[in-house]
Amino acid sequence: MMIMEKSSDIAILKAMGADDSVIERIFAIEGTLIGVAGIALGITAGVAVTHQLGWVQRQIERITGIDTLPASVYQISTLPADVDPMQVVVIAGIALILSLGATLLPSRRGARLDPAEALRYE
Repeated sequence: MMIMEKSSDIAILKAMGADDSVIERIFAIEGTLIGVAGIALGITAGVAVTHQLGWVQRQIERITGIDTLPASVYQISTLPADVDPMQVVVIAGIALILSLGATLLPSRRGARLDPAEALRYE
């Protein structure tokens, strides 16, 4: 989406002499930074919710008035939660790889944009 919105800016950069590799690198770095920020926010939120899962369950029960895990149905009364650092690292790594993959194709398409075509309707 960002590349489609910035097509006229890319065309101006290319008309000024910017190489395809420079433009590709700009969008790849920007996409990577967005991905890293999302991963950091997701890990922080996930670990915070996991550590406070008992409190979240009590609040849901208090608000709704319903026992979320009745002892007559389940053998447990609270949700088990354990943060495994290795799993967090693996998930963050996979998310980073997917983020990079989703960034590279659009950045290559943006780098190969024809300046005359992009500025035609501006």
